[in-house]
Amino acid sequence: MGRYILKRFGMILLTMFIIISLGFFVLRLMPGSVYDDPNLSPEIVAAL
Repeated sequence: MGRYILKRFGMILLTMFIIISLGFFVLRLMPGSVYDDPNLSPEIVAAL
């Protein structure tokens, strides 16, 4: 029973790592930026 729990816990950690990594890389690869908006004033860009 203990080995089963450890195996399941390891699979949970692996799954969470994969999901978080994919989310991170998808967000990093998305084009565009907050600074690309032509409607922003220079004061707002400086505040960001």
